[in-house]
Amino acid sequence: MIIHGPANYDYDLDLGPVFLSDFESTDQTKWRQYSDNNLINGKMSFNCSSVADGRPCENNASYAKFNFHKGKAHRLRLINAGAAGQQVFSVDEHEMTVIANDFVPIRPYKTKTVFLGVGQRTDVVVEANKDANGAYWMRSNISTICNLPLQPQALAVIYYERANNSEQPTTQLWPYTDNGKCNNDDLTLTTPFYTITPDPSPAKAFEVVVDQYVNATGHLEWRLNKQAFRGNYNKPLLLLAQQKDEKYEPEWNVFEPGNSKTVRFIINNNSSISHVGVISSIPYKSRERTSYWSGD
Repeated sequence: MIIHGPANYDYDLDLGPVFLSDFESTDQTKWRQYSDNNLINGKMSFNCSSVADGRPCENNASYAKFNFHKGKAHRLRLINAGAAGQQVFSVDEHEMTVIANDFVPIRPYKTKTVFLGVGQRTDVVVEANKDANGAYWMRSNISTICNLPLQPQALAVIYYERANNSEQPTTQLWPYTDNGKCNNDDLTLTTPFYTITPDPSPAKAFEVVVDQYVNATGHLEWRLNKQAFRGNYNKPLLLLAQQKDEKYEPEWNVFEPGNSKTVRFIINNNSSISHVGVISSIPYKSRERTSYWSGD
C-alpha cells in the first residue's frame, strides 16, 4: 500500500516499493544461521554449485529491472523486508536525495549510500542525469560484520530509455565503509520536515528493556522486559482496544497509557546488536545514545 501525502521534494516518476531482503532456504528458526542470498524485489542470481543438499536451484536467475528516463527525477521507496540483514543501498554513478524515513518526511540530504536496518523504510529521489543509452547496477549489500551472509550482494539493473536491455551493466559500486555499528544512518542527518515539539513533562512514562534470548529449544526470542510476544489470532489487540476489552494477557506485551495525551518510552537495548524500533501510525520524536538512560 502506498499512501501519498504532502510532497516535501519534487520528483517526476514514482517507481514504487523496492524490497531489499536476505533469503534463507533452510531452517532459520535457530539462532545465528547464515543467509543464503540477498534479493532486490525478490530476485538475484545464485551459484548453484554451492548447494550440496539437493535443494532445487537454478543458475543464472534473472535480476529485477527498473527503467530510468533521462532528465527525470525518480522516487524509490526502499524497504528492508529481511529477517536479519542490515542493508547498504546504492545506485552506481548516481547520488540520491533522501526525503523520508519510516514514512516521516525529512529535510532532504544527498548521499551515495543508504544504510537500512531490518524493517526500516527510506524514500530516496534519484536524478537520471547520465547517458540515455546507459545501464547501471542498483546494489544492496548485507553487512558482513553484523550478519552472516553467504552471498551479501544483491543486484538489480537500471536501464535508461535507449539502453540495450539484453546487456548487463559494467558499472562500479560507490566505495563505502561498514562501520560495524550495526545501525542505520546517523539520526543527526534526519531532521523532520514538519517538526513537533514534544511535551517536556509527559503524563506517563514506560521503561522498556530489549534483549535477545535463546530458549530451551534453541530458538532465538526477542523479549521486552523479559517477556516474548505471543499473539492470539482469535483476539487481535486493536479490535480488543476498540471494543474496550482491557483483559490483556502478559504475553501480549501491552503498555496501557490510559487517558494520557503524551507518553515517554525509555527503551534500552541490552542485546548485542542494534534493533530498529517503530511506533506505527503515531507521531513521535526519538533520541539516541550509546549508554543506558533512565530518563533523566
